[in-house]
This record gives sequence, structure tokens and C-alpha cells, in this order.
Amino acid sequence: MKELTQKQELVLKFITRIIRDRGFPPTIREIGDEFQITAKGAYDHLKAIEKKGYIRTYKNQSRAIELIRHSAEEP
Repeated sequence: MKELTQKQELVLKFITRIIRDRGFPPTIREIGDEFQITAKGAYDHLKAIEKKGYIRTYKNQSRAIELIRHSAEEP
């Protein structure tokens, strides 16, 4: 499995924390707001993280992010 960039690692940790705290994943807009990037930038990060095998996303569904593997620092 390919390693995540530093920014991708931060995004994955944010997603993991939100799921743990709220019980459901953040929206793309919430990810963008957290990292002060556009929704398109957040979407691109999600797709890169998905391609590397850490998450799965589903089209046309809000909050459709499923964790497959946590960050490299977590078990």
C-alpha cells in the first residue's frame, strides 16, 4: 500500500476523529473548512487517500466515507 503524503495523513486523521467523536464521517465541505481548502481540493485528497487503500467513498451520497485502514501511526 502506498504511503500517504503529510496532508493526506492529516485529512485521514481528521476523518477518523470525526467518526469516533460523532459516529459518522464529515462532509467534503467540512473537510475543506477544516484545512482551509476548497471542496474540490478536499475531494481530490479523498480520492488520493481512497486510491491508496485507506478509505472507500460512495458516489452521490453525503458523508459516504468508510474507513478501511487507519493511518500508518495507528494500529
